Amino acid sequence: MSIARRSAHSLALLLVPAVLVAQAPLNKYGYPEKHTPKPTTPAITAADLMTRLYIFADDSMEGRQVGRIGNMKGTNYIAGELKRLKIEPMGDNGTYFQTLPYIQRKFTEQSTLTVDGKALRFNADFVPVVGMALVAPRAIAGAQVIYGGVAGDTAKQITAAQAAGKFVILSPAPARTGAPAAGAPGGGRGNFGGGGGAARFPDAVAVATIDLDALSPAARAALNNPASTMARQTAAAPGARDIVVNKNGQVGVVRGGALVSGSLPAGQTAASVQAYADSIARADSIARAARPAGAAGGRGQGGFNGGAAANTGAPVASFRITSAAAATLLGQSVDGIALGATGGNATASLDYKETPTDYGRNVVGVIRGSDPKLRGEYVAIGGHNDHIGYRGVAVDHDSARTAASMRLKLQMSTGDLLALTPEQAASIKVNVDSLRKIRPARADSINNGADDDGSGSMGVLEIAEAISKMPVKPKRSILFVWHTGEEAGLVGSAYFVAHPTVSLDSVVTQINIDMIGRGRAEDVIGGGDNYVGVLGANVLSGDLGRIMAEVNAKRTKPIGLDSRFDDPTLGTPVNGVVHWP
Repeated sequence: MSIARRSAHSLALLLVPAVLVAQAPLNKYGYPEKHTPKPTTPAITAADLMTRLYIFADDSMEGRQVGRIGNMKGTNYIAGELKRLKIEPMGDNGTYFQTLPYIQRKFTEQSTLTVDGKALRFNADFVPVVGMALVAPRAIAGAQVIYGGVAGDTAKQITAAQAAGKFVILSPAPARTGAPAAGAPGGGRGNFGGGGGAARFPDAVAVATIDLDALSPAARAALNNPASTMARQTAAAPGARDIVVNKNGQVGVVRGGALVSGSLPAGQTAASVQAYADSIARADSIARAARPAGAAGGRGQGGFNGGAAANTGAPVASFRITSAAAATLLGQSVDGIALGATGGNATASLDYKETPTDYGRNVVGVIRGSDPKLRGEYVAIGGHNDHIGYRGVAVDHDSARTAASMRLKLQMSTGDLLALTPEQAASIKVNVDSLRKIRPARADSINNGADDDGSGSMGVLEIAEAISKMPVKPKRSILFVWHTGEEAGLVGSAYFVAHPTVSLDSVVTQINIDMIGRGRAEDVIGGGDNYVGVLGANVLSGDLGRIMAEVNAKRTKPIGLDSRFDDPTLGTPVNGVVHWP
């Protein structure tokens, strides 16, 4: 969850405690590991929320990471439920979806790698690695193979000059306890020439790391099935975003060069704040335009399938290979090999393609208001449908969970969720033996995202079902938006604001729900059964905060509303920072 940036139409964030439901076998919160789905009802119930969340956060959803197939599966479930409930689609072209321009870039099995005419096998001996670069790697045609040393250890590597024009082979870096394998799926973004090879050897034609042996065929295939990336990004027009300025607790919001809320620190004006933000936006737009872009939707073969030497501006090709493949390329085993030893001549034909995907989608639906005069106004209710996917390697679920709980407890003890010091982090010890007395080790590679934000997304879906069954609908129309890519930098919400399916001027407020299961006393300072964390209602809209407080005061048992998250310096040791969106 990110709270550093806000749009004009994202006003409130709710954090409430989870409901405990007893069902054996149970964890300490009263939840079973698996749950049989049951038909949902018009009422908002714990049983309905359990059914929905166990589906939405199931392992089969693969962590719903934007850019991967799991996000498509998750958004399919939401859209299917909206269709079943006969809620009107409000996405693009009469659908429930607003598909972001994500492109999957990968090498096909037609890719080949040979050394002095001897062919290596795709996936069995080598895997070309795709990263975030938007163009295909440089050509590999008769490039001399050279042993470059140990990945990540510049003291044990050849020089950049020695690597120029060569096919560099690196031994793997020593494994760190508990760390994912370098370049493992879900383990990081990387790029062509990943693992630091491109930066260390910018004039090499390729860098190959010997770390494929331990991976299964399925894991090797996953290396060449990376998360899709945005084909293009749309920079916001100057003045289009709210700028939140916070200094020593003094908060001001500038929109379109005018102060619309709060006050600015001494020496700052709305015009100067807007000019500074616009200069940042223009610089970002220029930088994006300068980036090389691949030809979407086709195969990029041309200049890198043999022929010329390195292409100017093309990235270094990156491979992961087995130790046997390394021996074939070098003509000898790497055991005891001398640094800078040379081998055969490598040639590659890398069949690289780009395909638009449905792996990043907002889901949008609407229930029309009952008042003819007010139904043209919208109350938007939303949550983010994505999470962070899966790790490249499995970790022990119980010890990882225990360590995370201990880390949070230490952070809460600071009174302000401050980051742990190195000494505090080092003090965290997990007694694995005691965990094993409870159950055997459970290897886990999927970040299910039940809390962040499966809980919020399914809460929104429950609200949608309840309103859809009302005999008389609310006076205003209710717009439901499940944004994608929150974990990737708020890309789904930014895309909706840039490409709204209703006029933004007609949206009177938006309530965004994130992490319904994160309000216990052990989760947040001041948490409990009556806790709700609120973000933005008292910053960008005084009316929303006032109305919320008035309604809450009329309750027999008012909810404990916590607005401390409106302070963007919370959780940092620095007070007095200008925060830009």
